[in-house]
Amino acid sequence: MAACDRVEAIFHTAMNKHDPPLAPRMSEVCSRGQAILDMLQKHTDRFDLRQANDHGDEVILRVHSVMLYKVLQNAYPRFEELTKQSGQPLIADTFSLGIMREEGLRHLEDIFETPGSDFANALGMFMSDATTPMTKGTFEAAYWSAQCAVDAVKGLLSNANEAKLAYALCRPPGHHASHDIAGGFFAVAAQEVVAQGKRPAILDVDFHHGNGTQAIFYERNDVLFVSIHCDPRFEYPFWAGFEDEVGRGKGTGFNLNIPLPPGTTGSEFLKALCECALPKIQTFDPDILLISLGTDTARADPEGQFLLDTNDFQSSGHSIRKQFPSLPCVVVQEGGYGVDVLANNVYAFLSGLQGTSSI
Repeated sequence: MAACDRVEAIFHTAMNKHDPPLAPRMSEVCSRGQAILDMLQKHTDRFDLRQANDHGDEVILRVHSVMLYKVLQNAYPRFEELTKQSGQPLIADTFSLGIMREEGLRHLEDIFETPGSDFANALGMFMSDATTPMTKGTFEAAYWSAQCAVDAVKGLLSNANEAKLAYALCRPPGHHASHDIAGGFFAVAAQEVVAQGKRPAILDVDFHHGNGTQAIFYERNDVLFVSIHCDPRFEYPFWAGFEDEVGRGKGTGFNLNIPLPPGTTGSEFLKALCECALPKIQTFDPDILLISLGTDTARADPEGQFLLDTNDFQSSGHSIRKQFPSLPCVVVQEGGYGVDVLANNVYAFLSGLQGTSSI
């Protein structure tokens, strides 16, 4: 990442179709993406903005199950058909766990094929919580969110010798999605890197642990996952993100969690980044760095409890660039729900990665 490199920024207008009502623990609304897009369009001196190309559903199905994909594709249309309502959010409220989930999955096709069945609520077999409502446009938005991430990787690797920096404006966020649990499609970007014969390192700096990304790569040694996040004893996802989760089987040692307490300041976050996360990535020696950028670590974010200010995001980006001055890097947008400061914090982080000393 040479100083002052221009950033290829990828987005798609279809992501605006996911626009659920604002509610407690449900802050992932359309205005988030629009705020960032407005910022990208304002700074044409730094960003080359374009819409994502379509690489098809095969890039998603390399990572996520066919059943998950089919349910997400069909749940809302069946919900509308059953309820005779349009525009209301579909929120799963019945979940299946353990062996009964395995039994339920055996009947999924029968539920789908039965006229008048409540197929929409089969969504509960593919959700871990009720904080992600589906709307009429959610599947299309998530599909194009995945395409943005993949397209950013493809574009960067095709110009790897130029060491360009790419940014994928993805919403809804994707790092809570596992192989067969909904929550976005971040991992498709890492799998695209592997498909091209490269070794990716993932650095997740969202306030919440990227439990889905961790689960997908937990038993693999061709992808490194490093996450700095709030201690799950105090915050979502509550049951993943602990320090002793280091990987399994041949993936042992390729998963590093760095949980920090509520109230973490910018200097404390930066210390964890520079003293723990970046050295681990350096040892892995990746071909490309994928960053899950969540700015919900910002002070007063409605979904966070950290105390980072805008300059802290710039410092974080600059520290990464200083450690890896020539490593190709794709930044994928995750959280950040204080819409009034979201775009400024994203801009600050990307400016730091560009090697800019001030914002």
